[in-house]
Amino acid sequence: MLTPRYDDDAAELGAAVAEMAGCALETIQAMGWQPSELLPQPAKAAKPSPGPRVFAAAPLEAAAAAQRSKATGAGTISAREAKVACLATAYAAKAPAEWMAHVSEARKAGLEDEHISSLARGATPAFDGGSREAAVYLVAAEMISRMGRVAEETYTAGVAAVGEKGMQELVAVVGAAMAAALTTNTFEVAASFPAGVNPKAPWESDRIYVPLTPQTESMKKMERAASTIFY
Repeated sequence: MLTPRYDDDAAELGAAVAEMAGCALETIQAMGWQPSELLPQPAKAAKPSPGPRVFAAAPLEAAAAAQRSKATGAGTISAREAKVACLATAYAAKAPAEWMAHVSEARKAGLEDEHISSLARGATPAFDGGSREAAVYLVAAEMISRMGRVAEETYTAGVAAVGEKGMQELVAVVGAAMAAALTTNTFEVAASFPAGVNPKAPWESDRIYVPLTPQTESMKKMERAASTIFY
């Protein structure tokens, strides 16, 4: 195809331009190009990145605290037993704020580091067989993992250990602990973490447990005695 000069016949120029346009259109159709790939497009506004979920931090913290305050048992379930269930719930929900809140309360309630270490790994604590704590943990663990579908054997053991009233309290404890975990996880409610503690998985810091040897136990007793005498 020869393109005429502008100063040549206008009809020939028009025919040549039409032929070129036809060739270009055939090429576009054959390649499957879209108009957006051929024509300049207006710049798209960047989507704003979501900020931290702090739009209602204070009310949410208060709501989580209120839910957490109900996870204490009502007398039949002891504070120590309730915290066993709460730590199992916090770990299962991977709720950092709830773990930090409950682990300190668990230690105040007398729960040993040996058992906390197991709960921090999602393992079954080495409670004495047939004890109330062992039954509380097994019932709570099945409630959490099976959405309340507790096996008959587990339920029977739970009733034998804490009674029907205790089982009702345990349901309330786990339910309140899970509600608090859902609140703090969904709205990313902040919590205070000691230096060196992973804020996304604070239970990792509680997994290490070093059993006391007779020698270290004796040293602990001496330290306690000395603190009583000199302070």
